[in-house]
Amino acid sequence: MICPSCGAISPDESSQCPDCSYKFRWEYALKDPKKLTFPIVTKSNKKKLRILSVLFLLGFLILIAFAIMSSF
Repeated sequence: MICPSCGAISPDESSQCPDCSYKFRWEYALKDPKKLTFPIVTKSNKKKLRILSVLFLLGFLILIAFAIMSSF
């Protein structure tokens, strides 16, 4: 099975991800399918989004600084 948190592959019978320790909720789904939930935004996705945001902001600031310097 593929971990919904980090994307790592783990055995089907495992109860948690070997890489990020995400706890699979398959046993809950067997009893009540409504309890089977997957996070839309995971910790790893938040970290990637934060890094991309910072890189975009830095690139934008460098572009503005370059535009200001070239106008002189």
